Amino acid sequence: MARTALAPRGKFAAIRLSIAEQRQIANLAASKQRKPQWIMKGALRQYVEREKAADLLRNETQTSWDEYVQTGMHVSEEEMNSWLDTWGANEEAEPPKCHV
Repeated sequence: MARTALAPRGKFAAIRLSIAEQRQIANLAASKQRKPQWIMKGALRQYVEREKAADLLRNETQTSWDEYVQTGMHVSEEEMNSWLDTWGANEEAEPPKCHV
């Protein structure tokens, strides 16, 4: 398929790989009947998604911590464990309420 102005060609990025890494990627690609570029692109895509998720978790954690520092609102470990112990029971308890 010819490339048009609506379907531009992707940009190249170069990375240095050891001979051993190149062999591992080539072997994996061959076992999946794919090109090494497909393996590397997939690995990079997965890495970026994991890092985005980790950043989101860090940001949510920091926001939660900042809110706790400002308000003092919390649930104790004992309260949380007591609630979790009811999970799967016929009469699951209500989640504990935050307090100072």
